Amino acid sequence: MSIGDGLWLLIKGLLSLFDVLHDCMSHEEVSNAIDEVLSRVVALSRGKDARDSHERRLAASRALSAGDLAKALSLASQAVLKAPMLEENDAIDNGVSLALGLWLRSEILLKMEKYALALEDLKLALKERLPVKMRAIYYWRMGNCYKGIGETTRAKVSYELAHRLLKDENARNILDADITSLNNLSSAPQSENLEKEEVTLAAGAKTNLPSLSNLVKIIEEENKGRFAAANCDIKTGDVLLIESPYVACLLPDCYGTHCLHCFERLEAPVWCPKCSAVAFCTISCRDEALRTYHKYECQFIDMFIVVEVLVDDKPGTTLRGVFTFPVVGEVARLKVCRSVYGFCTKLPYAGATLRSGMSILSHVALRMITQAGLETSLSIHSKYISNEVKTVDSLIVNDIEGLSKKSKVKSRKERLNRNKKTSKGDKADKVDNDSKLEDEISFKEKLELMSAQIYSLCTHSDQRRVEDYLKRVLMAMFLNECLKKAGFFSGDVEGNIVKSN
Repeated sequence: MSIGDGLWLLIKGLLSLFDVLHDCMSHEEVSNAIDEVLSRVVALSRGKDARDSHERRLAASRALSAGDLAKALSLASQAVLKAPMLEENDAIDNGVSLALGLWLRSEILLKMEKYALALEDLKLALKERLPVKMRAIYYWRMGNCYKGIGETTRAKVSYELAHRLLKDENARNILDADITSLNNLSSAPQSENLEKEEVTLAAGAKTNLPSLSNLVKIIEEENKGRFAAANCDIKTGDVLLIESPYVACLLPDCYGTHCLHCFERLEAPVWCPKCSAVAFCTISCRDEALRTYHKYECQFIDMFIVVEVLVDDKPGTTLRGVFTFPVVGEVARLKVCRSVYGFCTKLPYAGATLRSGMSILSHVALRMITQAGLETSLSIHSKYISNEVKTVDSLIVNDIEGLSKKSKVKSRKERLNRNKKTSKGDKADKVDNDSKLEDEISFKEKLELMSAQIYSLCTHSDQRRVEDYLKRVLMAMFLNECLKKAGFFSGDVEGNIVKSN
């Protein structure tokens, strides 16, 4: 059976064992089951629902009137996440459900004295075409937000705009009192210094292992393998390692409480334009996720989550680690091979939609591909896992003792200095070019360096059982199918999803 285009991107070092697995994959019953299930892989995610958003917004308004601000904020945030994009459903809220949800949430946040968050919601609501008839109150509320954060000049401008638009004389009198109150406030912004203290490595960073201190060295010996050892005396409190993860995925249980991208706890979550399953803490986090991985994962996000189903009429049974295929949108009975999977040959699923049952590690494997994109993934593959041989690049070798050294690689600083010396032009152009060059080299070198470390890790793959490899192959085939239908290999995300449905 064919593994399919792009599968090698998802299975590190597996092709060398293809012959071992070939007999299992050639099993007719297993092969037919795999073909049938993969043919049913379709987009499955919680989409937008204007009616649901409308009802949650009304519930939030009632909670606000009752003085339950925490409940009101939760319901208003749900309304925002559920709201479709502008004019996608004109039959409800005249197509501006998102703007109205943000408007209500800004009012709640203002009452909670979360002025900066309320101000951000107001700006977003205006972008989502907040009705013109609400503009006077909009500028008034914006003035209150600026006043709350101590920006009196902007508060005064906002109040004056509101004053021009207000028609009601009583409202104007109240607004005049707010304008007068600005005279008693300091014009300096009242902002807190929330910057975290920077943590640095003791004795500086190693040239080719920048996350590791010079106090530590990496050694590789035939009988002991690869390990870290002290390079000199180390004191209590010395920081030896600082490293951001190469890839990280938010646990599904935290989708509603933490940012999908940076994992910060949510206060006023920002929506995904396509699904309502995940949320972000800021627009910048949302846009970065959409630019890279989420545009491919979004349509299948619900299929990746383990759900409870009825198995042999016993509720509350999960299939994680037992059944690794999705059977979407129908009640199914699927015969599988006992000798391969090691459990009963018939699994009835009554009244439930079965998802993939993939573990968080499977999602991490997928994210390694989606966050890099096809071009970068191909480049990484050609450098580190092609020809069935994992290589250790000289960037790493130069800082590992006990191995034969490859050619020395100039440090990033040396290459930057060399390029600076050869560049021509006036001083302004030179500075601009150097800055762009440094950013480009920094990004490419960071990706190359981290990939070199990831793909040179000891895997002990020779000790893995064939049954375990088979399960990993099947999951990789499923993820590969999702990537194909998400347009990862062709670049046509929307077109492939429409075809798959």
